[in-house]
Order: sequence, then structure tokens, then C-alpha cells
Amino acid sequence: MSGVISVWHYEGFPRNYHGYHLNADADGCVFLKWLMDRLRDGRFPDRKGIKLTAPTAAQLAVPNCRAKCVSATHLDLRYRRDAPDDHFTVEDRDGRLVIEMGLSKLAEFERGIDDICRGEGDWAIHGVGRSLWFWW
Repeated sequence: MSGVISVWHYEGFPRNYHGYHLNADADGCVFLKWLMDRLRDGRFPDRKGIKLTAPTAAQLAVPNCRAKCVSATHLDLRYRRDAPDDHFTVEDRDGRLVIEMGLSKLAEFERGIDDICRGEGDWAIHGVGRSLWFWW
């Protein structure tokens, strides 16, 4: 793994900041794109664990929420070949965030990483449970 990747949520999941939030530096984006290619093409097992870094003050300034930030420590990305294309779930297991996705949601996730790399974002993937927001 290379780069810095952060995933967090805000305490109490405030109305305008519901769900989880993802940001990565340039190397982290490259790593995530590389990982998505390998998951989709079957060159990796269907899941991959990633150690996360707490978001910086600059990252938290983008969504600009005043609620307390709760950072995930690990991220498990799971590509479910046996699930419907639009399958997307986010589950917190004591600080270890598990995201499962089907093929079309994998493509959305990749688009979110591309947007972070371009300094764009402020949109989310929705599915069962919480959403995942992409921030630059």
C-alpha cells in the first residue's frame, strides 16, 4: 500500500453529514485505482484490507462539519461478483469499515477516486446502510 487514505464519519451522523467520508492523497488515489483494477479483474481475492490514517484538519475543512470526527482505522473493500451490480453496503465493525460492492458500484467508487484526484467531489454512493462521500 502507498499513500494516505482517510475514512471518517461525524458523531451522531448529522443530517447534512450522514454516512462516511473518504479522502486520499495523490499516492493513495493511485493505490486505490490499482486495487480496484485487481479486484475487478480477479487478480486479487475478492477483498482487501487497508490501514487508514486519521483525516487532517485541511481534509475536515472541506465538508466543514462542526460535529466531532470519528476516524476508521481500517477499511476492508470487498467486490462481490455474486451480488447484483448495484449492491453496496457500508458496515462499521468497531472502527474497521467494511464496504461491499457489485460491479456498477465498483465503477462508481473508481469515479469517486478520480474526482478526489482532480480536486472534485461532494457526492456519495448510496446503498444499504450508510452512504460513502468523496471529498478532495
